[in-house]
Amino acid sequence: MSSAGKSARSVKSASKFGISDLANVTSSKKKAPAASPSVSAPKASIRGKGKKRKASDELQGFPLLRQQFLDYVNEKLAEIETYLGNVEDQESQIADLQQMGVLKDLKIGDLEKELRVMKAEAAQRC
Repeated sequence: MSSAGKSARSVKSASKFGISDLANVTSSKKKAPAASPSVSAPKASIRGKGKKRKASDELQGFPLLRQQFLDYVNEKLAEIETYLGNVEDQESQIADLQQMGVLKDLKIGDLEKELRVMKAEAAQRC
């Protein structure tokens, strides 16, 4: 009966507290400071229970990825150089065409001048 008496007392003592009293209970652990938006809390590391890998196993695929990346970058740089070469060629072609246009205009001006002189001579002869 003594055990029954103890359980009856614990039931009575448990009934003295309500759910609203739980809000007033403080933890013995220190509370973390409230996180501000500008400061991020450090993340805890997640540790697996699996077999621990050696560093060489973890980095085994990286030389291949590095080489693929370097090949890709070199290919793109070659494309850029080719493009720049094409642009320079086109710019020189444009400059040549502009110079030809100027020379054409000068030649047309000379021919028109000769034509006026010939028309004036023909008009004097008639």
